[in-house]
Amino acid sequence: MINRIENAIPPMFLEFLKTQVQNQERWSFIYPKTSIFEKKYPRLTIYDGSNISETKFLEGVSYMILLMIYHKMLHDGNNFFKPNMLWCGVAIKDKLTPDNLHIDHDDDIPEGMKVVKLLGLLHAEWPEEYGGHFYHGGEEHIMNPGTFLCFDPLVKHKATTIHTDVKRIAIDFTVLA
Repeated sequence: MINRIENAIPPMFLEFLKTQVQNQERWSFIYPKTSIFEKKYPRLTIYDGSNISETKFLEGVSYMILLMIYHKMLHDGNNFFKPNMLWCGVAIKDKLTPDNLHIDHDDDIPEGMKVVKLLGLLHAEWPEEYGGHFYHGGEEHIMNPGTFLCFDPLVKHKATTIHTDVKRIAIDFTVLA
């Protein structure tokens, strides 16, 4: 099941963070961990519980965005996550890097700990025809700028095909359920 948090973040914040992450030098090709290099995509880890000194500013901005999402969720009368950031990262995908159907955190979350992921685009505009939406549990979910999707990372998911030369930049958070 996907929970949508509509219009949680103003476009200006999304564009600001997008500009900041585009200028980072710490991008890696670690993910997906089980894929061959040719199927990996650029990913920037902002927070993983350790002390990544180069990303402290991004960590602060990301936590502010997480709190804005949390506030909007509560304002809408929902309560399906807690704003305890366990992990945060940004991924770049484009029409040349098809995503693979995968699960997250199948081996790195302590037994009994329930987590969810939040996913949103770092674009002020992303027309629906660009593709790059979110496929989860057999259904496609349209990605709208400012809207975040809350989902179970242990259900297979992926980005859908991107139909534009514009690179899709998305942020995701792992938080307590």
